[in-house]
Amino acid sequence: MKKRQEVYDLYWYFACERQNIFWKKINGESAPWTEDKILQEYKFCNSYRVNDRVSQYLLRNVIYNGKKYSDEDMLFRILLFKLFNKESTWELLLNNFEDITLKTFNVKDYSKVLENAISNGIKIYNDAFSKYRNMYHSFGLGVKTGIDLPNESIGIVGSNDTPGLLLDFSIGQYDTYTPLQLTQYIN
Repeated sequence: MKKRQEVYDLYWYFACERQNIFWKKINGESAPWTEDKILQEYKFCNSYRVNDRVSQYLLRNVIYNGKKYSDEDMLFRILLFKLFNKESTWELLLNNFEDITLKTFNVKDYSKVLENAISNGIKIYNDAFSKYRNMYHSFGLGVKTGIDLPNESIGIVGSNDTPGLLLDFSIGQYDTYTPLQLTQYIN
């Protein structure tokens, strides 16, 4: 039970410290906003999701951009943005189409623009998969254990980073880990 309490306390410390950082930024204080080395070095979403940079972009540029849309068009716009969840991809589409609506959507035209961007080395998706993998690695999952065993594997890493698979990945149903990694993780 002690281990569970430690995790619980750490969770609330983390949430509270992130919120304190948010308020210090809002109040115009200069960095560093925390003594926590991890929170100084790495970016995390805000405690209030709506305050995230990407969520703010969605609100300002996709939902409340000054134009009136039907309910169907608005739902389409939101779902299309969340598919990529990347501002630059939305801007790419806006630069190639007069407006983004369900009524004017043509899958071949949109695919051509997106495939062209990919072939030119432009990332059209966010880097959520690498963020999750880095987090899992910090718990010893998906990396070698450091135990001197011949032919140790890191497990199986999923090869398709399609955003639709992110939910599977987030609940442990995409990459697979070795029994040794899982044993080390729970102990």
